[in-house]
Amino acid sequence: MADQFKYVLDTNVLIDAHRRYYAFDIAPGFWRVLLEQAEKGFVISIDRVKEELTSSNDVLSDWVKSKFEPWFMSTEDEKVIQSLRSVISWSQEQHQFKVLQRMNSQVKRIVG
Repeated sequence: MADQFKYVLDTNVLIDAHRRYYAFDIAPGFWRVLLEQAEKGFVISIDRVKEELTSSNDVLSDWVKSKFEPWFMSTEDEKVIQSLRSVISWSQEQHQFKVLQRMNSQVKRIVG
């Protein structure tokens, strides 16, 4: 499973799921499947997301601490750093990013 793709969850994914669509009492199956996918190695997150989520004192924070704890990767880990580099490189090669870069360059030239 080392070379499989992983879904890296950001803070807003979990907060929106909890607050808007999949509250623990309404959709417990969502959270169960999320844990199952994490156990299979398909879903992870990073330590900075954990810090954000556990800074509050709510049901999501409790779930993170008691259930999802093992699947937060350290941003100090070399594999995580390499993955972040790959994502940044990929995003910078996307058409819309290149257009935005050109627009910013033009604005800087005009504004000085």
